[in-house]
Amino acid sequence: MSIAAKKYTNLIAGPCYSTFAVERTQDSKLPTFIDKDLLATSKAYNVEYTIHSCPKSFKREIKVVFHSLKNNSLDDLYIIPIFQKTKYPMVEWSEEIKIEKDVLLLKFYNWGQTFVSKLNKLGYWADIVCPASGVPVFSSNNSTIYSEVEGCRSLLKYSTFNVGSCSVISHPLWDMNNYPATAFAIAPPEIIIGVIDDMKIDE
Repeated sequence: MSIAAKKYTNLIAGPCYSTFAVERTQDSKLPTFIDKDLLATSKAYNVEYTIHSCPKSFKREIKVVFHSLKNNSLDDLYIIPIFQKTKYPMVEWSEEIKIEKDVLLLKFYNWGQTFVSKLNKLGYWADIVCPASGVPVFSSNNSTIYSEVEGCRSLLKYSTFNVGSCSVISHPLWDMNNYPATAFAIAPPEIIIGVIDDMKIDE
């Protein structure tokens, strides 16, 4: 067993560091406050991700967040925490930081739409949670929030800190210069890994 597997909870794969291209996708799911033109100037981007089987302690929350899964055992659900490195620390506020957050959100939506679409075409369920609101993007929801911070603390054992009324994640390599997000899928791990590999730019 690797050191990472011992440290992290229910680790299936990772940490992986990969480069993805910005693709043209439907943007109907994007938050209305986002300037969609920001994506037009975006280039390839790097992310860190890990893949985890769903811990038993998560199952109740997941079924509340994703209504369509309420009758599923979740034994075949996998959680994929995703991080993008940021130029600015995400514990401050400025116009530059706001724009960077919007660009990173757009990139994650772009990644997520491609990921979900590819798995759906193979007959599998998948979704992402909006980092800005905490609610599912493609599934019905009653505004129940998935906590990225609690998820990363439990799955990755990353440190978290309270800044004002918000909790933030300290990345072991990037400290506060990180933008977290999460994807979910019900599919065999080899299918999930294959789909993500297919999305990567050759490095």
